[in-house]
Amino acid sequence: TIVAFGGDGTLNEVLNGIIGFSGRANDVALGFLGAGSSNDFAKIFKREEGRFIERLIDGKHFSVDVASVEFMDLKEVSHSRYFLIHSNTGIITNAIKCFNEPTFINKIAKRVSIDIAAVISGLRAIRKGKHVYCDLIFDGERFDGLVLSNLAIMKNPNFGGGMSYNIESRHDDGFFHVVAIGQMSKYEMLKTITRFYDGTIMQHPKVWYRKARSVEVISHLRYEIETDGELDGFVPARYTLLPRAINILV
Repeated sequence: TIVAFGGDGTLNEVLNGIIGFSGRANDVALGFLGAGSSNDFAKIFKREEGRFIERLIDGKHFSVDVASVEFMDLKEVSHSRYFLIHSNTGIITNAIKCFNEPTFINKIAKRVSIDIAAVISGLRAIRKGKHVYCDLIFDGERFDGLVLSNLAIMKNPNFGGGMSYNIESRHDDGFFHVVAIGQMSKYEMLKTITRFYDGTIMQHPKVWYRKARSVEVISHLRYEIETDGELDGFVPARYTLLPRAINILV
């Protein structure tokens, strides 16, 4: 068993170290002792009461789907990355980029409240925001000419501390859960922020949801993507799943 002590970003780095070479890691258990700013990964699991060390000794694990994404760097060289929670393109990617900046305001806001820091980053991203012009392919079915404010490709609906898409998903269901936020004005986006906290985002008329086993994002423009809070590269991107590819202790 290998134990990751830290936040979701630390877990992501350890995951890629374990599974990055073989493509699977069923013979290795990955323990996650959350000590980060939000620890969103663990929120999807129904855990038994008791201390982490007791669960570690008992060896009671969850077999978890691992998501894989192939993307481009600035030189248009292909790379791949594994993740467990989500990947975004659009306004949330820009918000994460703002959140990760080591500015004085960010440091103070994070000490007060992660939710406050997340909202400030969201406001900054909305002010700078640009729409995503893309085509999407879900399990071979193509949708052209989309204009989106954000595209989220998820295994876990929780993010940013207290925010959630409030959709039903499992760590081993074999599907991506894809949420697209349609073209919105900056004012509309501002009004939408609270919906991530009160669980009503999926009720917005410009938000739609789909499940898929594979997803492709195609665009002639360069949009940055993130996975589990890490900024990785740019579209075009292709997402696939490795069903129950690693055993997790939380």
